[in-house]
Amino acid sequence: MSKAVTLRYENNIAIVQLLANTFTKQFCIDIESVFTEIREQVGVKVVLVHGHDTYFSCGGSKEELEELINNVGKASFDDLKFYRFLLDCELPTISAMQGHALGGGLAFGCYGDILLMSEKSMYGTNFMKYGFTPGMGGSHVYCSS
Repeated sequence: MSKAVTLRYENNIAIVQLLANTFTKQFCIDIESVFTEIREQVGVKVVLVHGHDTYFSCGGSKEELEELINNVGKASFDDLKFYRFLLDCELPTISAMQGHALGGGLAFGCYGDILLMSEKSMYGTNFMKYGFTPGMGGSHVYCSS
């Protein structure tokens, strides 16, 4: 099975690469595994998250979005906790959005402590176009201190 998210270390930096352009089930498994490993590492000072090629993340996959629409009240992105990993990380997080980010992919990147965005990329929240409001706390974020 191929990885949707990879992790490597350079000096005291944990570098997370999003290889999947959408939030697949494998992405959810891999991102949790990566942040669990980072939390256990000693000496890491910062987490850098970046995408693959010309994309940071395009959010929910077509299949996941269709499931949300067809199973209203039964499933939601809020049930998946992957979106909180950047927000809840005890280390500073940098979202290096060197490529396009749409919908939930943009919301996910915005949970970083520092955002870097490309002047040449497209960023958009197209939730309402598909008949639903932003998930993942996109319209409200609660941070406990």
